[in-house]
Amino acid sequence: MRSSCPSCGSLAFVKNGLNRHGDQNHRCIDCRRQFVLDPQNKIISEETRDIVRNLLLEKLSLRGICRATGVSLTWLLDFIEQEYVRTPRNLSIQVPPDSLGLILERLEADELWSFAGKKKNQVWIWLALDALTRQVVAVHFGGRSEADARLFWAEIPDPYKFGCDVYTDEWEAYKGAIPSEVHFAVKKSPEKPALSKE
Repeated sequence: MRSSCPSCGSLAFVKNGLNRHGDQNHRCIDCRRQFVLDPQNKIISEETRDIVRNLLLEKLSLRGICRATGVSLTWLLDFIEQEYVRTPRNLSIQVPPDSLGLILERLEADELWSFAGKKKNQVWIWLALDALTRQVVAVHFGGRSEADARLFWAEIPDPYKFGCDVYTDEWEAYKGAIPSEVHFAVKKSPEKPALSKE
């Protein structure tokens, strides 16, 4: 059992309520670190890990996954990072089993905004989708500049770069990254979508 602060080693600490698992929490008087004197490291079974993997694909909130499976948010965030690192760069792109080969017709690209931790930490997620198979073929995390558009374009597999038309919105950064002969900018208009060749 721990008898001092795990951060600074101080023996001066006080009780500080219960944590979300119902364990007695303590707070160090010197460095204000919160900790449990007798932490029980919970082993997450492979069965639970598989359930978490499936729930991550269902677009549930991270805290919802924690409530459903009993894992902590800290563990879940570490697990997501490990899964991301293990993901192959080609995103395991597969040709549909009933296909005669890779049919390159149309690639759709778009970017969406999110944040990490707090809204000041903005992150733009760039995605490229095969319009026929609906499979994500490239992803890039970063800003929304032309430099990011070029990094995103570099992630797209060569067969898609040179074998099909690429449709995006009219965001200016795309024009400097995607060759004009394959780039089509689509106006965001719910009434009458118009195509313009860039």
